[in-house]
Amino acid sequence: MSDVQRLLEEAEARQLPAVIAEWWSAREPRCAIARALRVDLALLEERPELVLPCVYRRCGLADTDRIPGPWLRALRPPLASGAVEEYRTAARGTIAFSADASVIGVLDQVAWERATGRRVDPRRLQPPPRRRYEYRSEWGMIAVRVAGGAPFELTFSDEEHAAGIDDLGDAHALFSTYGVELEHAIYLVNVAERRIAWRAEAACITSLRAGNVVVVASEDAITTFALADGQQLARLDCGASQLAIASDGSVAARDGHVLRVCDVAAPASHVEGRIGWTAAAFSPDGTRLLTGGLLCDGKTGDLITELPLNSPRGWLLGGPPTPCQYLADDLLFELVPQGFTAWRARDGEHAFHDHDLSAGHGEAVSFDRNARHLAIARRTGTVELYEPRTRRRLAEHQLSALHLAFGDEQLVIECRDGARHQLDLVRPGELRAWHGELPSQPVHDAKVTDGILELGGAAIPIDEETAVQSYDGRCAAGRTSHYALEG
Repeated sequence: MSDVQRLLEEAEARQLPAVIAEWWSAREPRCAIARALRVDLALLEERPELVLPCVYRRCGLADTDRIPGPWLRALRPPLASGAVEEYRTAARGTIAFSADASVIGVLDQVAWERATGRRVDPRRLQPPPRRRYEYRSEWGMIAVRVAGGAPFELTFSDEEHAAGIDDLGDAHALFSTYGVELEHAIYLVNVAERRIAWRAEAACITSLRAGNVVVVASEDAITTFALADGQQLARLDCGASQLAIASDGSVAARDGHVLRVCDVAAPASHVEGRIGWTAAAFSPDGTRLLTGGLLCDGKTGDLITELPLNSPRGWLLGGPPTPCQYLADDLLFELVPQGFTAWRARDGEHAFHDHDLSAGHGEAVSFDRNARHLAIARRTGTVELYEPRTRRRLAEHQLSALHLAFGDEQLVIECRDGARHQLDLVRPGELRAWHGELPSQPVHDAKVTDGILELGGAAIPIDEETAVQSYDGRCAAGRTSHYALEG
């Protein structure tokens, strides 16, 4: 029996734990396959038909002809998350382990037995201990109070302000700060000695202690620091909103719909270019994909180039309009307070920059399909229509607009007083009343449920809560994921 046939049969019989145990120490590719199966065991317990696409996603399969279609081919590897196990759910609540570390899940919602991936009673989960610390802060000072005790003050740079505090157990706490230019830092506090032990530069949503390391989660990374001196030891390329630690030392992280048990010491290469205003967008012809600052081939996933696009980093106040970027078949456009810029979609080369045409936060912007037209509703009470490639202004009307929506041959403008007007795109100087609904805009959102992407009758795990699909419905992508429908 071939390995592929065995995987299909053992998955259907819910016997993958036996395959994992047998192949764990075997030669490649069985060793890699065993680890891939372990990560997705809980999913495959419920969806055994996904075993081959899941294995292909994590470690590849030479024999893809044996994958029953339709199926979703992963064009990018999963996040470098150090994942040892993954569990997928949209259930909200606090993540936790059981007292003996054998069960993981969301309190009062859902739980899985880790050894088998099977659903179990969530009442087996143990709530985490309550926080012991409260705080108040001013610039350069934090006053920490242990429950039932008197507060003590700690000082630090007067250009930083405390943003939160976590109880690390024993005699340690960790507080995070933000600076005047939105830089972030963390401070380890020796509570018994009432002093700051060390400072490190890192953003922090939540943190915990795991033995001799401190695990810090932010929006886009999980980083470990040495408890003794704050030296950075490892960084995983995934974010988390919650952390939990088990009695066996396992660390779990909640990232959207994905609950991961991570090897927080795993080496991981950082992927640049993920941060940006556009999580994912395909060009209308599907040949190009933009995720963050990465311009890629929309069909194959190949990276074309990383573009110097504007991003959320560095903005204290204001920012660009929403949306501020549009990927057409021929050009990628960006409209920000610094001007209007375009790059060639073919190769990412710079096409033009017009500093006289700009827009900012609070101004409504809309592109029609393939960016034949660009409409801007100014805060000053005007609506402007442009031809983006020439930057030629086609029309300007005095209207206090709230929403802009392109139809086939018109721009419909909804004003703040409730009135609606239409601007004929052939004769844009003419403004007439519009008595219908706003034109419906193409929906390119892909279906993602409990961390599973569904497209064209196929399904696959995805690292994001949301994704978009190409206009032809053959590809889907999130900020870090990219899939193509096969079969």
